[in-house]
Amino acid sequence: MSEQLVSVKITLQSASEGLSLFGPQDVFLKLIEKRFQAGIVLRESEISIRGQQGDVERLEQLFEVLLELVRNGYILTERDVLYAIDLAQDFRADQLLDLYKGEIAVTFRASRSGSRRSDRSITLR
Repeated sequence: MSEQLVSVKITLQSASEGLSLFGPQDVFLKLIEKRFQAGIVLRESEISIRGQQGDVERLEQLFEVLLELVRNGYILTERDVLYAIDLAQDFRADQLLDLYKGEIAVTFRASRSGSRRSDRSITLR
């Protein structure tokens, strides 16, 4: 028995969010479309997803997570999107948010010669 076709719409705050989500020349969108059997369309400030229920739910979670990163000022990379796609296959894309919520602190100490050198300590919170 095949799954029912469903559709979902995700509203963006601006057209620039869509550009950030889909990447330069839609490279992120193409990566996503290769892994999911659903139609993805961006019109003005709305993403429409249509397909089998499972894929649509995975894509909805994926785009919501990526959108939250973009809204928090994070610039997505191809590696981020590929990792998010892998997580989304098992409905775990929200784990990406936990990864990027950690804070990284870098401390500097003066060396004996008086110059500043970097002693890096990483703190994840």
